[in-house]
Amino acid sequence: KGTHIETTLAVSHRWMQLDDPDPDGEQLKALKDFLNSPDGKKIERVWIDSACMPQDQPKGSCSEADKKDFKRMLAEVNRLYLGSTVLILLDLSYVSRFWTQFES
Repeated sequence: KGTHIETTLAVSHRWMQLDDPDPDGEQLKALKDFLNSPDGKKIERVWIDSACMPQDQPKGSCSEADKKDFKRMLAEVNRLYLGSTVLILLDLSYVSRFWTQFES
C-alpha cells in the first residue's frame, strides 16, 4: 500500500535554458514564497531534479556512475509525483513540454 508523504515537496518546473533551469532565480523565488506560505510550513524536504539528480553540466562532465544513477532515478521519478506534495511552477510554456505533463 502506498503512502502520501505530505512533508516532502516535489517541484515540477520547466528548464528555462538547456544548461540552467533557473538563470534569473524566478523559480527559486516562487519556491521560497511557497515554503513561507501556510501550506509550505509543513514541508521538511524538497526534491527538485536539477539539484537531486546528476546533471551532465557542463556537457560531458558526468561519470559513468552518475549516468547509471540518472537512468535509474529517471525510471522511478514518477513515484515522487504520485507520493508527495507537488508544487507546479506554471508558466506559458509549461503545458507544451512532455516532462512537465508527465510530472503533473
